Amino acid sequence: MIGNKVDLESERAINRADGEKYSNDNKLNLFCETSAKTGFNAQKIFIEASKLLYEDYLKYKDNDDKRNDNYNLEWNNKNSQDKNNKKRKKCC
Repeated sequence: MIGNKVDLESERAINRADGEKYSNDNKLNLFCETSAKTGFNAQKIFIEASKLLYEDYLKYKDNDDKRNDNYNLEWNNKNSQDKNNKKRKKCC
């Protein structure tokens, strides 16, 4: 979870403690406050999010590879059938 506009402390709608609690209660892997205006923590967010995405990729890549193999097999079968149907439909 990313909280933005940390540079506008006086206009804060949710305090940091509540944000952290929400993040923990909902089992979110990341909580960080940023400011797009000042750049505070902007690079950190991209680095941390990339790490989490890569960890998930490593965790689930075998499942995705199997799904992709099945999808590619189905796609190739459909294309083969389409080509066969086109060959049969030639006009005189």
